[in-house]
Amino acid sequence: MSSSLRRAFIVIGLFFAVFFVAIFYTVRTAVKSYEPPTDPAYHEKGLDYQKRNDEFDRARARGWTAKINLFDAESIQAGENTLNVVLEKDPSKPAGEFGPADRDAVLVTISHPASVEGRKQLQFPASDFVRSGNTMQMSKKVDVSLKGVVEVSVEVRPDADSAIHISKKLTVQ
Repeated sequence: MSSSLRRAFIVIGLFFAVFFVAIFYTVRTAVKSYEPPTDPAYHEKGLDYQKRNDEFDRARARGWTAKINLFDAESIQAGENTLNVVLEKDPSKPAGEFGPADRDAVLVTISHPASVEGRKQLQFPASDFVRSGNTMQMSKKVDVSLKGVVEVSVEVRPDADSAIHISKKLTVQ
């Protein structure tokens, strides 16, 4: 074999070696930094997409609106915060079935955007609401231990078959 042909095979062999080392490094990095889907039930939610939209539409049609105090500011303090949820009902709209008092009426999710690391979910029953005419109010202490930018997502179920979903990115100081 001539020396130029031997040199060509050596160069090609080095390129293949570098290529396989790069592939190995890429796969190893991907496996080490793998994070599961941000919502473990994303597939089921996708299948129930129309059902979820119908729940949101029902809440609007029945005149429900929600006010959440954490969303009034762009930042919150780390540690214990008070979560106030105020539900107001337009009396001119038809009412729904409130359902049993022990059902989960509020689901609060606090997490870093697009990550499950440090994710915290809190559920509160309908019995925690205080009713006064067309208004229902709940006040709870919520511990926010994450720092930086977090996404706070609140889903409120004023009726058993309707829902209001509000989400906002906040800075935790």
